[in-house]
Amino acid sequence: MKKLFVFNGAGTLLDSEVSGFRWLAREIGQEREEKRHLRRYRRVKKEGPWGLEELAALFKGISQRELKEKSKKFIRENLMFGARELINILKVKHYFVAFYSSDPMEICEALKQELSLDDIYSNELEYESRKATGKLKEKVDRYDRADRIKEIVKKNKLRRDSVYIIGDSVTALPSKDYGIFISFNSKDKEVDEKADFVVKEKDLTKILEFIE
Repeated sequence: MKKLFVFNGAGTLLDSEVSGFRWLAREIGQEREEKRHLRRYRRVKKEGPWGLEELAALFKGISQRELKEKSKKFIRENLMFGARELINILKVKHYFVAFYSSDPMEICEALKQELSLDDIYSNELEYESRKATGKLKEKVDRYDRADRIKEIVKKNKLRRDSVYIIGDSVTALPSKDYGIFISFNSKDKEVDEKADFVVKEKDLTKILEFIE
């Protein structure tokens, strides 16, 4: 691997008002609890990771098959404009293309299949007899995502100018020092201020202006 491009956060590849985690919670009838959780998360998200275990608890008893099918539906209906075009061009340019998110693995697997991504990393729900226990098998927060990027950069001895990281919220900021950071469609002034480049349009092909 000589070049790396990381979509860091669900809002970079998915055009939805809520994350995949929250969309799935609403789909299984947990909208009231999810909205209550969201109100608290918005108050504390700049302080650090919070609430992943609480979100996972909303899925207790739901079958993995159902979540996989709903995840595929979510991807089909909410893919960000320009996603296919950008990734196809990145592949031609020989980038290793990754998607790291705090959404459930079912969302990331659906995206990997849809867009032929090289790597995914996200929260994994725990299952017993193919039904969610309400717990996380593996927890992945903003700092875990940053550590994953750091490890890849170190292992492959990548220069900063050969690594691009695109994010849309404060959860992507811990990763920004490991490559060129692009703020994409962010509603947070802090993210734009700390980015190397800023794209305000919901069009991923606009990022090509800043590549190489």
